Amino acid sequence: MNKEELYQQLKKLTGISQEEFKNKYKEEEDEIKKRGIPINEEIVLAVLRTRFKKAFATGAKLFKGIIIGINQNIALNNIVDKVKADSEKRVKEDKQKAIELKICDDEGNALWHETTGVKVATWKLGNKITKDDYTQTILELAKTEEDEDYKPSTLVLRGDKRLGSNLFFKLVEFRANVAQSSTENLYNLNQSTATEIKIIDNKEINFTQLISKYLKSHCSPLSKLGEWHEMYKEDFNRFVITKGNVSNITLNPMTPSNIITLDSLDMPIEKLITCWFPKDLKLNFSDGTIGLYVIGSTNQREDGTMSINVYGYFTPPEWRIEKPEEIKEEKIVEKEVVKQVKLDFSPVTKEEKVDMKDIDKEIESW
Repeated sequence: MNKEELYQQLKKLTGISQEEFKNKYKEEEDEIKKRGIPINEEIVLAVLRTRFKKAFATGAKLFKGIIIGINQNIALNNIVDKVKADSEKRVKEDKQKAIELKICDDEGNALWHETTGVKVATWKLGNKITKDDYTQTILELAKTEEDEDYKPSTLVLRGDKRLGSNLFFKLVEFRANVAQSSTENLYNLNQSTATEIKIIDNKEINFTQLISKYLKSHCSPLSKLGEWHEMYKEDFNRFVITKGNVSNITLNPMTPSNIITLDSLDMPIEKLITCWFPKDLKLNFSDGTIGLYVIGSTNQREDGTMSINVYGYFTPPEWRIEKPEEIKEEKIVEKEVVKQVKLDFSPVTKEEKVDMKDIDKEIESW
């Protein structure tokens, strides 16, 4: 096996770029030199192959995808924080007793245990709480090499593999395990040891084409959110795409979310829809923005009031108040790969404004 053959194998398994492979090769070459071992390509390749053994062993599939939102799993992550806080409190009070009750280990590290308002699965009890207990669920369109087209997908990421929002609406590539709960119309995916999401084209995807082609069943006019929620409230993976005009923005440093209220001409003037935006979701719009698209999970109170836990959003280019965050060059796969990618959607450019009329008519008809 030569260097190019190993690279092609690793690329297929992990999506590693040519530049990344060269850097890894150089790192191993330098390490071998430090050991005083005569350098030859065969030794370096053998070490590299060993280092990537987990990628060879994994059954994870290679996907291309477009991320449209991130559910930060705030409720679940708050449970982790609550159990950890209880452990820390009881360790300070009486560490030996906390150890005996399996609230912490001998070093004082928090263990999963039940506390006020928290019910813990039996198999978790007594296990050490780690950063991998913190999760997020990526909402995206994804497809494998065998799939003819994209389909809605969820991908659960843990610990250090969790993402920021700078990958929204870009064409990405990653490896993941397909959960048994996946269906013909939906991929439920879990991270593997080889999971690493990489941008393979940093041009922004045309959002209106995207939802028109793949996500019609997730769309609802703002005024009909109650009806949409009633239809899909039993679906654990439900998310809605709706559109409204920004009536008010409340940035409260004491809460985990920013509050944005949306209005629509076809709703009573006194009625507004509250949207809870996670703090790490950077805002590029202001009060008075017209036609903001919001992606999230619907909630309904007993009095029928609707709200949305926001996973992502799309601001029409002409209403953006600042340029979206730039993608750093090192995150982009090598140029020769990008040229081979055939996009299914046309990119939004500075010279082109998205024509919303057709998709607006479609959404209002659903």
